[in-house]
Amino acid sequence: MAKIIDMDAASAFNESRTFSRSNTVVAVEEQSGKRITMMYLHGNKIARKVVDLQTNEKEVFFTDAGWPTVTTKARLNAIGYAWVSTKRFQLHLNDESWDGSWTKVY
Repeated sequence: MAKIIDMDAASAFNESRTFSRSNTVVAVEEQSGKRITMMYLHGNKIARKVVDLQTNEKEVFFTDAGWPTVTTKARLNAIGYAWVSTKRFQLHLNDESWDGSWTKVY
């Protein structure tokens, strides 16, 4: 079961609201007609959402930022869009082997 911080941070990320608690921050900025929402864990950016303010089209990207930890996976999984897991000591994204690099999930 997800922890409250996972759910609160994911909710802020999905709603493009700023959030800060413990080791997790969600920041929101607007530039060039786009709203960019980022989730940070221990200062490392692990998720990014870009929304075009004219068309409302959205893209979401995940990374483990070099830290394939239980906490990183929990924060990303709470956001939705994709499922991050570990199988036989190998990180997976939607059941496919994943090296943790920035990947478009939506």
